[in-house]
Parts: sequence; structure tokens; C-alpha cells
Amino acid sequence: MTTTFPRGCEISRRTVLARVRRHRKLDQIVSGCYWQGNKGCALGCSWHGNSQSECVTIAAGHGFPPEVSGLEDSIFEGLARTCAPEHLNFPLAVIRAAGEGKDLSMVWPRFALWLLSEDGSPITAKERAQAVVVNVADLFREWIETGNKPSRNRFDVAAGAARAARAAGAAWAAEAAEAARAARAARAARAARAAWAARAAGWRVMRDKLITLIEESPHATDG
Repeated sequence: MTTTFPRGCEISRRTVLARVRRHRKLDQIVSGCYWQGNKGCALGCSWHGNSQSECVTIAAGHGFPPEVSGLEDSIFEGLARTCAPEHLNFPLAVIRAAGEGKDLSMVWPRFALWLLSEDGSPITAKERAQAVVVNVADLFREWIETGNKPSRNRFDVAAGAARAARAAGAAWAAEAAEAARAARAARAARAARAAWAARAAGWRVMRDKLITLIEESPHATDG
């Protein structure tokens, strides 16, 4: 079956880069919506879709896997909440890193493996030691090493349906929320501010890792 992408998929990534650069210059990048009028979020300003699903579909036509678009969307909104105005430069950095012709198919499994198993990710060593995280990390490692995506059933068996994905995307935020609760219990304003800063640091770390993985992706012709 042939997938039909919406209008907009026929333009080059270079054209999208110029578009996002223009939106940044005109202060048209905002959080909280996709493409409305002449403003939008990271995905909205890149792909001019009126919803997440439309943006993701258009982005897929440009070689951006849905998981990568989802990461960009989540990280952009997280940056907007915790360390604005840094979020405004993120969409441009993503498109610039992708360049022309890069194969982004392995960005998500590499990001997930880093998030679940490597030092420097926002997930704590204690959380990474949990069996469910270790098992899912092993599947992502297999995916990267073989180039073959493990079946959905294997992910379900390892983590329970969708549970690992929620843990991967939110574990660091849960840690920050716990720190914030501890800060309130201790009535320590400085600790509360530190917890908020930890949240911002988590989004920054994920932003930088995603951009690095996109930059390191090979061109489709590289084999």
C-alpha cells in the first residue's frame, strides 16, 4: 500500500530550514499549539500542520520517523516550560542537524538506549537497575546492532504494553517531581528552586542528545 503524504512533503529539507529560520526571525515560534495563523510550535513552524498527527505525517515524508518528531515536540514544550527562551532555537537546530538526505531511522532506538542505560541521561542509576528498564534497553541495543526492529510483542513481553515508553519519556520528570515534593515538605525554597532547575537540566540534556544523534546520522547513500 502506498502512503499518500499531505502537500508540503515535496519541498526539500533546505527549504524547511529557510522557513524555520524565517519564523524564528519574525518571532513566530510559540509553545502550546501547532500551526495557527502565522505562529506555531517546533513541529508547526517546521511542517505547517494544524495538528500533531498532520505534522508527524508531513515530517515522515521528509524522512523524520514519528518517534523523532514526538521527541522534538515533547522536548520543545519541556524547554518552553522550564528554560524559556531557549526553546525558540531548538526547531532550527533540529532541521539544521538533519541536513539533506540523512537517514534518521536509527535516531530513536539510539536515543532510547541512551535514555534507558547510559550515564548522563536523565534517568537515574536506580531506575536503570530495574529489570523492566534493563530488558527494554536490551531490545533497543539489539535493534541498533542488527538494524532489525524487534517485534512489538517482544517489547510488550519485556515491559508490558506501552509501560516502558511512558517510563522512558517521564522517569526523569517523576524524579524532579519527587524532589519538588521533598522540597515542599522541608519548606526549603532553595531546594524547590533546585528541583525546578533539575527539570530544566533534564530537558537540556535530552535536547542536546537528540541533536547530536541527528547530526551523527549517516546519509542514506552511505550504506
